[in-house]
Amino acid sequence: MSLLPDSTSFISLFIPATHDAATDAFISLSASRQKGLQCQSGDFDSQFAAGARGYDVRVGDDLRLYHSSAATVHTFDELLVTINELLDNHPAETLVMLLKRENGAQGKYSQWLQAVASHLNKKLGKRLFNGLTPETTLGELRGKCVLISRENFDSETSTKGLMKAGGFATWTDNPKRSTETFTNYHSTLKPLTFVLQDCYKEIDCHGKAQLAEEGMKESEKLLENRVATIFYTSLAGRPADNARVINPAVLSFLRSTSAPRCHGLLFMDFLNSKDEKAGEQLALAIIAQNFKSNR
Repeated sequence: MSLLPDSTSFISLFIPATHDAATDAFISLSASRQKGLQCQSGDFDSQFAAGARGYDVRVGDDLRLYHSSAATVHTFDELLVTINELLDNHPAETLVMLLKRENGAQGKYSQWLQAVASHLNKKLGKRLFNGLTPETTLGELRGKCVLISRENFDSETSTKGLMKAGGFATWTDNPKRSTETFTNYHSTLKPLTFVLQDCYKEIDCHGKAQLAEEGMKESEKLLENRVATIFYTSLAGRPADNARVINPAVLSFLRSTSAPRCHGLLFMDFLNSKDEKAGEQLALAIIAQNFKSNR
């Protein structure tokens, strides 16, 4: 990002990001269950070094990071410390945090919102950017962490002013394509519309890669209407096996002459696998798109 001009709009960027970013290691998980839940093979630092500029993270009531009900070795505080360190060392970059509650107890939502809001404010402070709009530029975001929350911090009064942040009113489950509104609760800021592709079941790897390609082709037109895009290339089942098929297919598309200039956040599995290099190559291909001219 340091090579891009400050005037670059955030929604025009094409950003490599990691799905279930904390899942390189779990606490007390059987080998068979780990194969169904592990989505990354490196920690936050190594993902960043491989090109990731976005983390999809799931925070439990105990502020540990989860995938479904499985606890990872990582905590929310550890993630926030890492983000601070990365941005201290790379002040021209920005990082995106896509935040979701996971493995939460019924009736504890207000307490979770308050605890997460408090930690975000204490650990990130002014480094936290939670006013994303269609006009936000890269210059506004350098050295900051952009919060995109799947939870609505202003839906509850329990945060008591700790954080004035927006969120998605809805997040459609398993959509091949859905339109979602990210609402800012700063009264002067415009809401931001996202087209979301998060179909993770009832589809095979080749169908998933095709969905990603269709979304990437559409993203150029969406940008003209100031609409942002979020893609997932992940599938339920065995993420490592799926990534071995999907990552090379999406990489091949981006390297083809038919690929348009793409935009959005692309969340992938196994970005920096030691065994398969397609994830890291895909991240580099996504980054290269930011220097490609529009047609």
